[in-house]
Amino acid sequence: MNNHIIDELFHKSKHPNRELYELYKQKKITIKDINGLIQSQIINPNNIWIKKIIKIEKEKIKQIKSLKDIFSVGPIEIWYSRQMKEIKKNWMIWEYNIQLGKSLKFPKNKQHLRKSHVRLGNVNMTKNQIFHNMQGEIWSPNGEARQFIKNKGLNHISMSVGDIVFDQRTEESWIVKGIGWKKIIIKKDKKVIKGKIIKKEKKFKTFDDFFNWFKYNVAKELKLAYGHDYRENINYDINENYIEIFMKYDLNKALLYIKRNNIKVKVIQMKNTNYAIYLI
Repeated sequence: MNNHIIDELFHKSKHPNRELYELYKQKKITIKDINGLIQSQIINPNNIWIKKIIKIEKEKIKQIKSLKDIFSVGPIEIWYSRQMKEIKKNWMIWEYNIQLGKSLKFPKNKQHLRKSHVRLGNVNMTKNQIFHNMQGEIWSPNGEARQFIKNKGLNHISMSVGDIVFDQRTEESWIVKGIGWKKIIIKKDKKVIKGKIIKKEKKFKTFDDFFNWFKYNVAKELKLAYGHDYRENINYDINENYIEIFMKYDLNKALLYIKRNNIKVKVIQMKNTNYAIYLI
């Protein structure tokens, strides 16, 4: 800013701050000039006219609404810790626990992770690139992420100790240490339908694999005797093997066990009143 303008404003003007505001609105001075005057203690940042200038500048900053606004979307999830205040208070203890992998605060699965951390989004970077780019001076140099972080219920913009990245492809998880990273295990959620946990569907490459599983699991559990309660058989019309069960009572118990393990089968009642279980 021209020293002549400063002299005019602060030595001759009755309302220098208001006139400074008018010069700012006319684009004759910039926020850089205003900051210089604040740093030199020539003007007070709490003055009503200076506060108006600062407010206008803040509104100019485009706030980040999602990580997609600034980074490419990818398979790496970024999770920020909800416990940053506690971590900062007991940083050495946290670092020691991370080093030993003994911290009880480590999330063991995605359900626990959602309680201790908040997911910011998904990006397409390595963990070291993430740590660098998620420092405040890089992704929020002018406060662009301040509201985004506040809306998430968090209080730290820069990635720090206790924050986590999770790779959806490999299911590997890494937690930030004082220096570097430590690999931790976070299990994925099991599939849930209508409040019930559904196990991953078992798939068998051959009928023999299915029959062996049935023999050493279902039959053993239900105490079914081979040749007396069930047997392996083949339908020569379609050249397909099946498990033949002799009693409907045993069939119903076996189907409950099969269904519980999420195995797809079809059942056909045979002419001799026995039942055939085909693997789909």
